[in-house]
Amino acid sequence: MKVVIIARGSQFAVFVNDQPIDYFVDDSIPDGQNKLGAGGPGGGRADVKFDNVKFWNLENVSGLP
Repeated sequence: MKVVIIARGSQFAVFVNDQPIDYFVDDSIPDGQNKLGAGGPGGGRADVKFDNVKFWNLENVSGLP
C-alpha cells in the first residue's frame, strides 16, 4: 500500500494508492512541524510501520495552490 500525505501549513491531503481519500485542516500543528500517526476505529490504538518517509519544503515551488 502506498500512502502519500501532502501538507501545506495547516492543510493536509491524504492519498492511498494514488486515490484521494481525505482532506482536512489541523490548526493544532504549529507551522513548520510535522506529525505522523495512526489510530484505529473509535480512536483506538493502531500499530503501524513507516518506511521510505520523505519530507520536502514546497514553500518556493511555483504553480502550487
